[in-house]
Amino acid sequence: MTERLSSGQAEQLTSTAYDILISHLEQNGNRLSALHRQALQAMLAEMTGYATGAISGRRAFSLGTGCGKTSAIIAWITALHRLGYHWVSVSVSASKVEALCDLKRQLMLLEVPERLIGIKHSVRDASLPSTDDDDRLYQLVTHARVRGGNDKPLFVEHRGQTRALMIYDESLIRSDSEVISERSLRMETAALKEHVRGRDIETLHTPLFSFLDGAIATIREALDQYKGNATTSPVITIDAPEWVDLDGFRSLLGRGHQWETIQRFLDVVGSPLRLLLAKQDEGLVWYQISVPPELSNILILDASYPIRELVKMDSSILDSSPAYIREVKRFDRVTVYQMKHPSGRQTTSDNFGKRWLRDRTMSREITQVVERVPQDKSILIFTFKPRANEIDIPSVILRDLEDAGIDTKARTPEGNARINILTWGDETSLNQFSHCEIVILAGLLHLPHLTIASRIIGQQDSYEVSTSNKQVEEVLDSEIAHSVYQAISRGACRVVESGQAKAMEVYLFHSKANLQAILQSIMPGLKWHVWVPSFAAEDTKLSEIDIKAMEIKAYLDKQPEDRVKVPTKEIREALSLDTQIDKLRKLYDRAIQKVCCSGLWQRQGQSLVRMGYLFGC
Repeated sequence: MTERLSSGQAEQLTSTAYDILISHLEQNGNRLSALHRQALQAMLAEMTGYATGAISGRRAFSLGTGCGKTSAIIAWITALHRLGYHWVSVSVSASKVEALCDLKRQLMLLEVPERLIGIKHSVRDASLPSTDDDDRLYQLVTHARVRGGNDKPLFVEHRGQTRALMIYDESLIRSDSEVISERSLRMETAALKEHVRGRDIETLHTPLFSFLDGAIATIREALDQYKGNATTSPVITIDAPEWVDLDGFRSLLGRGHQWETIQRFLDVVGSPLRLLLAKQDEGLVWYQISVPPELSNILILDASYPIRELVKMDSSILDSSPAYIREVKRFDRVTVYQMKHPSGRQTTSDNFGKRWLRDRTMSREITQVVERVPQDKSILIFTFKPRANEIDIPSVILRDLEDAGIDTKARTPEGNARINILTWGDETSLNQFSHCEIVILAGLLHLPHLTIASRIIGQQDSYEVSTSNKQVEEVLDSEIAHSVYQAISRGACRVVESGQAKAMEVYLFHSKANLQAILQSIMPGLKWHVWVPSFAAEDTKLSEIDIKAMEIKAYLDKQPEDRVKVPTKEIREALSLDTQIDKLRKLYDRAIQKVCCSGLWQRQGQSLVRMGYLFGC
């Protein structure tokens, strides 16, 4: 930036932006408390500080959800334009293209010329076209493009000069990581061998299998040494011999998801890899810093920052939130009902995938809640996206609601849809469900322990940092709390009325008790009650049989759809299960029975045979 704002210009900028912001919020029905106004002014002053040079670096401002962060961005850029401070160039980053399109439309409504607002994307059906590489004063860009780094000239600079700042909406994770589970790599390799056995392409795979077998043995040996000796270096490199054609291997595998772990492993061959010993699994991690170091001035508007331990591990970020920020928005009219029940993806999918309605206990609990809600109130349900070889939970929920006599297409007197279903991934980007006074979370996002450990390493930019089980558990709990906070903030409690969140009820399944304390630390006044189960067994824990059944199912999921029979001996070998030991043989047999109860596979002799999924009620 060639020119800084003077103190007088800075004062005028913050004052003008504040007037624009308050006018906009009040015209849209917001009733602002004195503390809320103070926080908005402080956030605008923070933006202005970058334009004067008084502030630099990466700073987090944790104003709560629904308190006007996006409106503040729009007001501040509009004030820059109206005051003629066209030497101050800014970039803005959000997770979704449509959020950026909406931001651009709002700026244009406030008479910021379209020619000054750049937005680069590759979404064909986006509501606004991409401006591609046109260098504009105010540049809008997705998080993915910032992390990719290929568009650095657009969002780091304007006409050869460094931009005053980037305003980054939501959490900043500065690294990308790849996790290679040793067990998954071993199981996929075994499944691939069976897939090509006896076929013309088997000989083409021989060099790949030779390389993978050697690599797996090296990884296993390194993990065993690291496990037995804490002084052993946790970093290894697996190099490819001269005869290995990695590109040829990738081409041979194609793009099928069933060989995903092998593909990802081939991508990191030759790079330093960190050995990881997690509670649930063992393997390797690779990471790289994905947010360009040149992007040094970033104001991160992250409502989850106070509770998200992973984000706070980035030592380059300073928390600049005022001490009173927690009290800007209270939640005295919001009540959470928690049922002590497993909430991870696998157990949730298994529950909703039961053949008979009587056994789909989570769905029955949800139906009972919906039946009690008055017809004039809207309900928002969050659950998991459907994926290959798993039950379509949103469809099961809708079908079970309809079978209970609930009109899933009904509308409230205001014309809003009464039943709304979103999936995880939409918890931070959508604002059009604030009419929903009931939010139900049908399963929560539980990242694997290896994934959490890999992100701890990447966020601290060091392969040498500690990743103890205790630390991984703490970060996992905070990540769950972050996603819950963001998801319930899509509902009515997003709206602020004189410092209070609008009244709302939340129903969620989760087996751990510490979620309450984490959320109440960021949502003062939040009420918390027990959701007493009517159908589900409270605090159902995974047994050894459940865990082994999940491993068997994961192996079966890797099989091509046209493979209808898998020998049980092959499964035992892939899982390294010694059935000569009586206890393990019984465990294996019971786990096989549990897998067959899903209706996807059936045992016939010494094999499992694929069956069509039969939906019953």
